[in-house]
Amino acid sequence: MAEQSQELQRSREKLRSLAAELAVAEERERRHIARELEDHLTQPLKLGRMKLGHVIRQTTTASVGALLQDIDEIMDRALKFTESLAVNLTPPVLHEQGFQPALQWLANRMGQHGLAVSLHPTPKEPRLDSDQAIILFQSVRELLFNVLKHAGTRRAALSVAHQPTGHLSVTVKDEGRGIQTDELEQPGDPDSRFGLFTIKERMAKLTGRMEVRSLPGQGTSVTLLIPIGSPPEADLSDGKPETTERLRVLLVDDHAMVREGLRSILEHYHDLEVVGEAGDGMEAVKLARTRHPDVVVMDINMPRLDGIAATRQIKRDLPSTAVIGISVQDSSQIEQAMISAGAAKFLTKDRAASHLHDAIVSAR
Repeated sequence: MAEQSQELQRSREKLRSLAAELAVAEERERRHIARELEDHLTQPLKLGRMKLGHVIRQTTTASVGALLQDIDEIMDRALKFTESLAVNLTPPVLHEQGFQPALQWLANRMGQHGLAVSLHPTPKEPRLDSDQAIILFQSVRELLFNVLKHAGTRRAALSVAHQPTGHLSVTVKDEGRGIQTDELEQPGDPDSRFGLFTIKERMAKLTGRMEVRSLPGQGTSVTLLIPIGSPPEADLSDGKPETTERLRVLLVDDHAMVREGLRSILEHYHDLEVVGEAGDGMEAVKLARTRHPDVVVMDINMPRLDGIAATRQIKRDLPSTAVIGISVQDSSQIEQAMISAGAAKFLTKDRAASHLHDAIVSAR
């Protein structure tokens, strides 16, 4: 009997590990596919639109200009589709800004599916490692879709809180038809139990737990709790300026084709000088310290160190250096994160061809 009990416990532990590892593996594969879309489809289309926009501005023949505008609109539709596809695969905001901004993005996204979600965040962003953030985010997304499919309501509340016990709690609550919580422990079709068993096992793997409160006709509240460290404190400070006759510009993007496109546009302006290029945030910080640019054109989503963190470091070291954020995502959350980090302006990449020069000059 003892051996059977031990074997059952080992099987349970394997199941918990598998549930957590599957969630992480799925998210990594989603990120890989989204990255492939960006590298081999979105970025080439962006570069093409940049160069096309430059040609359109120089075209004097009306018929040729109209034809180029038609081509530009076709490319724009293709871009919007690929960007939407990549975002649906995995939200960049989760990896670029953190867990709570990703929940806000998710709440907004659920509205497009017909579920109005009100978010009540904790004042300080939780300190989560990558796997914790992925597992929690996927679990919350599944819970919200459960509300949409099963609860018979079009409203839900999502709250995040730091508990005195050192746990982070994330609660999804609705006022729908409710469920019998004792049915969750009964065998049967996982879908009939709303997939909560899998989420429960994921939480257990994170040494946390899931709490469900529900009664038929009185709605459902599902709380996910995991142990975490204290939230980080704010980090803000300043540095020292340097100027030249022509505005010195540092280009930062992890795609060489995009850097090439930006450089080709800026080289037409005699009041600017491109003094360097960086392929990630860490390289950008190092180059900024040695090249002392007047303006840094900063991509957001990059390996090693993202554009938001790099902007914060550059503004700390060189407060007079202006930073202009650029991104394939036209997101108010990303824009606000860059502005909060110290950026002077934010542009989408498809607007860079026609607006980047003016943005650089006005940023100084």
